[in-house]
Amino acid sequence: MVILFGRSWFNGFFSETLLTKNPDNVEFKNGLAISHVKLGEVAPEASEKQAHYQKAEQLWIELTEAFPEYAQFQSFLGIIREQLAKF
Repeated sequence: MVILFGRSWFNGFFSETLLTKNPDNVEFKNGLAISHVKLGEVAPEASEKQAHYQKAEQLWIELTEAFPEYAQFQSFLGIIREQLAKF
């Protein structure tokens, strides 16, 4: 197994694979969003960083729309939007 960015890369790949097979699984979707944030944190190029943050934002938009009562998803969405505002 090739590990490009350590555990974050593996978690992202694993979460994306699980989400593809189980698109309605909330834990997988949230895990994939978190993995994109971690990948963005270590991305060497600003464009890569922004792309990962945008993917995380989209997943958290979907989660906040599906579960508006769950404050943690709204919090994560706010945090990632703050990061995206820096670009």
